[in-house]
Amino acid sequence: MKIMSTNCVIEQLQLEHFTDIHKLYSNKQVRTYLGGVPSNSYIEASFKGMLEAPFPNTYLSITLKETGEFIGLVSIDEYHDKELYELSYQFLPQFWGRGLAFEVLTQVIEEGLNYLNIASIVAETQTANKASCRLLEKLGMKKVQMLERFGQEQAVYELRKNNEPTRQIIALSGGGFSQQNPSFIDEYILQQAQTNERVKICFIPTASNDAQGISRSFMQLFIIVKQHIFC
Repeated sequence: MKIMSTNCVIEQLQLEHFTDIHKLYSNKQVRTYLGGVPSNSYIEASFKGMLEAPFPNTYLSITLKETGEFIGLVSIDEYHDKELYELSYQFLPQFWGRGLAFEVLTQVIEEGLNYLNIASIVAETQTANKASCRLLEKLGMKKVQMLERFGQEQAVYELRKNNEPTRQIIALSGGGFSQQNPSFIDEYILQQAQTNERVKICFIPTASNDAQGISRSFMQLFIIVKQHIFC
């Protein structure tokens, strides 16, 4: 894969790019929200893994079209659950704030979803990395999940091909639904539905033997509270 954007050349990572990648991984500013600067052996192993990764895992070296300077690395590879593909990026600090990341990632996403034949792409970033969160939102990605990984709060964003809707199923077993105050299960479900779109809710209480108390609790939380949150 080789893509030409307005100001950059985006091309498949090659063996000769090792020095550039080592420089990138050794930069403290770049690695602030990525677990710090790794050891040389880790960088070497990671680079080897990138070169040997099977399709559709893709690793791209980014250079300036005008000068040929290396500015960063962008990848689309298997996400943690191995069922989705993740967009990742690292750019050298001297090229921050110039709109280059947005330019490059826009091209990579557009080409990647089609060339790699994948239906959606996710990106995960620390919530403390405000600039990265703003960039993903500017790219049109939607926040779909909050989680903790590596001891830090992470936000997961997703962009689906042709704006296909994201569907999520939350399965419950063993009771506790709408019975506690506060109900952490109910609050979690509401957090997953943070959207400006119309939300449809269906409650079938037969498992609770049509208990009126459960029905009232559900209506109070998922109808009254929902209107406050989403309207």
